[in-house]
Amino acid sequence: MIIFEVQVRTTGWVAFGITPHGQLPGSDLVIGGVFPNGSIYFSDWHVVDERTIKEDESQDYQLLSLTEDETFTTMRFKRYCFTCDPNDRDITRDTERLVSAFGTDDTVEFFKGQRSIKSLFLMRFMNPENLHEPQIFYTYDLKLTDFHVPVEETTYACTFLPLPMVKKKHHIYKFAPVITPHNVTLIHHILVYACGNASVLPSGVSDCYGADPDFALCSQVLVGWAVGGGDYTFPDDTGISIGTPLDPQYIRLEIHYSNFDLLTGLIDSSGIRLFFTPNLRKYDMGVLQTGVFTFPVHFIPPGSPAYHSYGLCNSSQFEEMNGTPVPDMHVFGYLLHTHLTGRGVRVVQYRNGKQLGFICADNKYDFNLQETRDLKEILIVKAGDEILVECTFETLDRTGITFGGPSTLNEMCLAFLFYYPRSNISSCMGYPDIQYIAQALGQQASDAMEGMMAMNFVEWDNETIKNSEKAAKEADQIVIIKTIDEVQKNETGIIREIIAQGPDPCRDISGHHPVPVAGLGSRLVKDNDTQAGLMSQEVNITTKEPSQPKPGGRCCSKVCALALVVVTVFLLATGVTLIVVFSQAQKSSGQQTHSAATIARERGLPTSQGPSKLQTVSKTSKGCPSGWRENGTSCYFFSEGKDKKSWNASMEECKKNGSKLVIINSKDELDFLNRTSRNYYYFLGLMYSNTTRKWNWIDDTELDTDIFNVKRDFFDYCCAVVGHNHVASADCNGSSTTDYMCEKAVE
Repeated sequence: MIIFEVQVRTTGWVAFGITPHGQLPGSDLVIGGVFPNGSIYFSDWHVVDERTIKEDESQDYQLLSLTEDETFTTMRFKRYCFTCDPNDRDITRDTERLVSAFGTDDTVEFFKGQRSIKSLFLMRFMNPENLHEPQIFYTYDLKLTDFHVPVEETTYACTFLPLPMVKKKHHIYKFAPVITPHNVTLIHHILVYACGNASVLPSGVSDCYGADPDFALCSQVLVGWAVGGGDYTFPDDTGISIGTPLDPQYIRLEIHYSNFDLLTGLIDSSGIRLFFTPNLRKYDMGVLQTGVFTFPVHFIPPGSPAYHSYGLCNSSQFEEMNGTPVPDMHVFGYLLHTHLTGRGVRVVQYRNGKQLGFICADNKYDFNLQETRDLKEILIVKAGDEILVECTFETLDRTGITFGGPSTLNEMCLAFLFYYPRSNISSCMGYPDIQYIAQALGQQASDAMEGMMAMNFVEWDNETIKNSEKAAKEADQIVIIKTIDEVQKNETGIIREIIAQGPDPCRDISGHHPVPVAGLGSRLVKDNDTQAGLMSQEVNITTKEPSQPKPGGRCCSKVCALALVVVTVFLLATGVTLIVVFSQAQKSSGQQTHSAATIARERGLPTSQGPSKLQTVSKTSKGCPSGWRENGTSCYFFSEGKDKKSWNASMEECKKNGSKLVIINSKDELDFLNRTSRNYYYFLGLMYSNTTRKWNWIDDTELDTDIFNVKRDFFDYCCAVVGHNHVASADCNGSSTTDYMCEKAVE
C-alpha cells in the first residue's frame, strides 16, 4: 500500500496519476477538489484518448483527507501497487511517468488545465539506519576551473586531478554533483575514474578520446553522475578507500558536454564533490562497468520500435587478472546508462549456464532521469558467473544507423554495478562478432571495420532489422576485461536466453488484493531536473505494511526497516524544493572544503575553521565594518565562497548584521557590482513573482528594466544573481557556485 499526498497552489480541481511512457492516452488518474460549499469530490479516472477521460468502474484509490485553504488544495489518498484493474497503471520498480494537472475552479476540464508530466523512480529501498552522517567528515571537489566549452555539439573534456592527501586511511561515503548555474542543460554526465599509481599522467584539459591517447587512461570508475541524477550515499558498512598504498592517488575527471545549439562564450566549473571521513567502514567498495563495448562495433538500425543490443561479461578470468582470489561480489547499487534512443535496460545473472535472476532492470528507462539506485537486497556475484546487459532502443524517428559512440546522438548500453569488497577489475564488457552479423545480412566483410561499414549498404526494413537482431544474439560475444592498471584480456561467450521471472500479481488464486511487490525505503528522493518543473506538488509516499527483513538484504546493518519516502515534483515557477524526512547529522567543525588546485599544499586536514566574515564587525575609519567594501553611501559584504546558502538563508545572514541583500538602484551601482563580483555569482534581493509575473525587489519595488533585465533560463529559476559581468536568473536553493552579498548604509 502506498500513500500519496498532493498539494497544489490552487482552489480548484486537482488531478494526479501515472502515464504510460509519457503519453496521456492510457493514463491512470485520480481527480479531486473542494466545492465552494465545503463538500468534496474525489474519484478514480483514466484517459481514453487525447480528448476523453472516463471514470473507472472500479474505484481503487481510497481518499484519506482532502482540504482547501486560501492558497492550497491538499489531497491525501492511498492505493495498492497492483490493483488488477486494466484501467489502472501498476506501480513497479521501473521509472514512472507521473502526470499532474489542475484548474482554477471546480469545473474539471482536464485537457484545458495546467498540465505536466515528469519521470520519477518511486521504489526506494535504503534503510534510514544506513544513512548516518559521520561526526567528522570533509568535502573535496574534483572539478574543472573556468573551462571554455568548445562550440561543438559534443565535447568530452578530461583532466587528471589528485585525490585528497590524507595521513591515514579514510573512506569516501557520499558523492554529489557540483554543476555551474545555467549549465544544467549543457552537461550530460560526469565520471570519475581511478588511476593506477604506476600511470604517467598528462597535465591540462583535453579531449578524452581525441588525438592524445593518454587522456583516455584510467578505466576504473569510482563514482558517476548523469543527467537527472542527484547525490548518493553508500551504506554505512561500505566506502571508497583512500589514503593507503593500495589506493589510487589520482583520478581522471570526465565531463560530457552536449552543446547542440552551438552556443559561444560558455564557461564551466562543474564536477563532483566527495564526502570522506576517518571513521572507517567495514568494507572497501568498487564499481564494475558492464554492458556493450561502445566503439566501434555497436549499432542500432533505423526505424526499429524495439531493437535489442547485448553485452556479455564472463568473469571466469577475474581471479587470474586480479592476481589474488576474487571474493564474492556483494552488489548493492547500480547506475544504468544509454543515450536518447534507450527505452529499457536489464542486467541478468547466470551461473553454470543457468539464469539466476535479474540484478537490476528498468523497463521504462528515461534518458532524462539517470541516477544511482539501490537494490532491494544485496546480490552475490561469484567468480565464473556471467553478467548480461540487454538494452532496448527505439529508432522510429531516425533514417540512418545509430552507431555506438560518445555523442548524445550516438548510443551506449552500460550498467555500473556498485559492490564490495573491492577487486582490481575495472570493467567487463562484450560485443558481438560483427562479421557474422554482416554475413547474415548478405554482406561481405573481412574484419570488424568492414563489417560495420557494410551496415550502411543494408536495405533496412522490418525483415532486415529482425534478422540483424537475431544474428547479433546468435553471434559469439567477444568479452573485454580490464583492470585498474589497464591490463586487458579478451574472453568469449554466448548470449543465453533471458527468462522473465516473477508471478503475475493479479493471478493470486486466493482472490485477495496482492500486497506491493516491493517495499519503500526511507531515502530522500531528489528532483534535480530544473527544466521540467511546471507545477507544485509534494508527493509523500509511505508503506503501511512493512515486510520483514530478509537474510542478506539491502541493509548492511542487522536491522532493516521500511519508512517514509518524500518526493517533491513539478514546482510551478518557484523552483524545485527538496524535502528531507530524516535528520542529517549536523556538520561538525571538522568539515572542510578543499579544491584540487590547492591539495599539493595539504599535509594534513585541520578539524576546525575560523568564524565567517559576517562575524567580524570591527569598524574602519571609513564607516564600513572590517571585511566590507564601500561604494557611494553603501557598504557591501561578499561571502566569497565561504559558506554556500539558499536565497532565504542568505537573507537571514544579512539580517544578523543589520543589512539586507543588495538592491541595485542605478547603472553605476550595477557597474560596481559587475567589477567586484566578476568571478563569482552573488544572490541579489530580487525575486520573480508568480502572481504578477514580474521581477520585484525585496522592498516591493518593481525592477527598472532601464538598468538591466533578467532572462529566466528555466521555469524554476526565480531568484537573481549578479556575476561574470551580467545579471541572470538562478535556483533559489543555491548551488556550489552561488554566494551571497549584503548591503547597508555607511555609518
